[in-house]
Amino acid sequence: MEDMQWGPIVTIILAVLGSGGLWEFLKVKVIQKTGPQQQQQQQLNTIQESINQLTNHMSDVKDSVNGLKVDLTKIRSDVDILQAATKEIELYRQAREAKEDANFKAYKSERDGMINALKLLMQDRLIANADICMAKGYYTREERITFHAMYELYISEPFNDGNPIVADLQSKMVALPYTKEDAEKLQA
Repeated sequence: MEDMQWGPIVTIILAVLGSGGLWEFLKVKVIQKTGPQQQQQQQLNTIQESINQLTNHMSDVKDSVNGLKVDLTKIRSDVDILQAATKEIELYRQAREAKEDANFKAYKSERDGMINALKLLMQDRLIANADICMAKGYYTREERITFHAMYELYISEPFNDGNPIVADLQSKMVALPYTKEDAEKLQA
């Protein structure tokens, strides 16, 4: 909406209405066209009252326009503040998301490193336990429970290692007897 300049227009109208020359000119014209002196004076008074009312209304209009200008300035200021706040919120959100992405990548890297380390440790322990049990020739119930629990963890997520050596050892371990006596009976 264009910003109208009411101030100069109102000033010009008030100046024209308030000038003595114009008022005298209007009096003469009204007197020339009307009848008796009383009637003319009454008409002049009516015209003067109308002019005063118009002047008051123009002053009210000018005040209203100035009030609107002040209100529009306040609204523009509020809109500017809201736009700046919205921009800052968006920048903050983007920075937070970038930081969260960086933190997640660091966490994932650390997690993957821990999983690989645990996988290698479990593989080492499974092979070492299998070697011990095969050397003695039997596989006790307690050793079976421990080996089986570690093997199930080793082949599950997130480790999920399909190392064929460990899978082959597991099948050989299941075939071993439970006690030393059973192992001696099989060898005899």
